[in-house]
Amino acid sequence: DEVFGRQTLDRMRELNGSYAEYAIVDSADLYRKPARLSHDEAAAVPHACLAAYAALGHVGRLVEKRKRSHKSVLILGGSGGVGTFAVQLAKVHFECYVVASCSKRNA
Repeated sequence: DEVFGRQTLDRMRELNGSYAEYAIVDSADLYRKPARLSHDEAAAVPHACLAAYAALGHVGRLVEKRKRSHKSVLILGGSGGVGTFAVQLAKVHFECYVVASCSKRNA
């Protein structure tokens, strides 16, 4: 099966990096690659999600505000790669009221 995933930071330190054709990973960090996606597209998924989480959780400080109620978030570019993850994370994980923008073509 073709798979995709992301090395954990601890694992990369342990192995002194992960830039290789083959790598040893924990099975919990791998997912079956959808047949319709190229390896490049599948490899971008974890990075887009992590970028969205970092923007919301750390830059937007939603990790600190998690217990507060009535949180609202405006996501610019909500139909893009990072934006689609940001909308979902803000709504479900951080329990925010979400307003997102997108182009007329993606509305």
